[in-house]
Amino acid sequence: MKYPGADPTKPPSEDFEWRGQLPIGGDKGAWYNPITDTSLHPDLNHAEPKGEHWDYTGPDQVTWSLFPGGRIELNK
Repeated sequence: MKYPGADPTKPPSEDFEWRGQLPIGGDKGAWYNPITDTSLHPDLNHAEPKGEHWDYTGPDQVTWSLFPGGRIELNK
């Protein structure tokens, strides 16, 4: 999975649907793909040192942080 971009109001691809509270792309929800059972939660205003990222949760429930520039980090 790669960084989905800086606009959380747009789904990462056509297979994703918003799950959570309005507004779409807000901090109380995530884009969910029912086909792959994966989700992407925007955390674009996270404080430094972590900073802007998306949290990706795979079908195995393992969560990764995706950063601009392509860095990926396992969440512990």
